[in-house]
Amino acid sequence: MTGFTARAARRFLIIKAAKEFKAEIQQAGLDNLKTLADAGISILHTYLNGLSAPEKARKRRELNTLLQLGVTPDMILTELTRQMPAIAPIIDGREGYKKGEIEKLTAFLKES
Repeated sequence: MTGFTARAARRFLIIKAAKEFKAEIQQAGLDNLKTLADAGISILHTYLNGLSAPEKARKRRELNTLLQLGVTPDMILTELTRQMPAIAPIIDGREGYKKGEIEKLTAFLKES
């Protein structure tokens, strides 16, 4: 792939991954997520643990593929806050929250 094609494909995949998380976040309700965040509970970890075993495996495969293509969890969270400005204060505004979310997502990917 040429540099431009690779960057365009990576950008598309970042947007797609963030849209999937956005759909789940909207389904759970923004108020519920704010309550979880206030209690120090990871939004992404809660979502990922709520998946069925086959869905967890599928999500893990998809996210690992993104990692192999150079997409980082930070890129996905940044795009998610761009798509959902209402959660930006939760993810970006709280000390260490984004770092914790990235760590939880990385731990999820390492599970077997």
